[in-house]
Amino acid sequence: MTMGKTYRDRPIRDIEAIVSAPLLLGQIKIYSKGDQPVAYLSFASVTPDWKARIEAGERPEEVRDWRCGPEVVVVDVVSPFNEPEVFIQQFHASLATGSKRSN
Repeated sequence: MTMGKTYRDRPIRDIEAIVSAPLLLGQIKIYSKGDQPVAYLSFASVTPDWKARIEAGERPEEVRDWRCGPEVVVVDVVSPFNEPEVFIQQFHASLATGSKRSN
């Protein structure tokens, strides 16, 4: 996360708030190239209202907000070397084929 511009200068308490809930719930995916991680993706299973809020830039604040409905939405992607859209597309493709949603 420290290599990406978005998170480089953020305090550790902010980073913890961003990753704790999805990590606790197993709602993350780590993409690797060989043994090297290249991207982190977090997702939530939410109501249609929450999905719209997340897509508008809002972040779930409570753990319960991360798993409150049937709509799967990507919340965050950290990838310092690739465009996030690459991993969002891979994630949605894995859902379409029924692959495991989280690591």
